[in-house]
Amino acid sequence: MGTNSTGCTEWERDYDPVTEQPHAKMSRAEHLAWCRQRAHAYLAIGDVQNAIQSMMSDLQKHDETRSSSNRELMALSVMMSGNLDLARRYIEGFT
Repeated sequence: MGTNSTGCTEWERDYDPVTEQPHAKMSRAEHLAWCRQRAHAYLAIGDVQNAIQSMMSDLQKHDETRSSSNRELMALSVMMSGNLDLARRYIEGFT
């Protein structure tokens, strides 16, 4: 099984490596923390576009964090800005 640029395997993408549970079985808070961790890995290398894409993709993997059109429009705006600080605020803004 291969890894992507953040070192995440396909298994880790669909399952939490600590609990070994599918993301759908995680609590909403646990899943958001996992989403943020992956997005921050991209920000650490200055990759705003993949950080936001990762966050949006990962949010789709849990019933309680699925996207809304407003969230997607904001994500697009942040990606296009290329601004690391704005991306961090966006990623941390999910509650």
